[in-house]
Amino acid sequence: MFTEVGDLLVDQLGVDSRVVDDVGADIIDAIGGAVRLRAVTDHVLAVLSAQAERVGIAKRSGMRTRELLMANGMAPVVADRCLRVGRALSELPTLHRH
Repeated sequence: MFTEVGDLLVDQLGVDSRVVDDVGADIIDAIGGAVRLRAVTDHVLAVLSAQAERVGIAKRSGMRTRELLMANGMAPVVADRCLRVGRALSELPTLHRH
């Protein structure tokens, strides 16, 4: 499902240099929506990173989870942050709300 949604967004938004018309309110609304979308995406990545560590997917492939994230296009510092958040989710139950 996530691959299909990601591909759809890339197809719809990745080609044009404009996401919305040059109308102030539309731009502001789009920025707010993109920030919320990013927050959801960051949360899903943190949960998946923690899950990948828990079940040992990367280890079975001969790498660390950080390397697995980087092999999928994540920058090293972003992979580190994603792992830190994912590891903290179980200890900080309200973290996912932020």
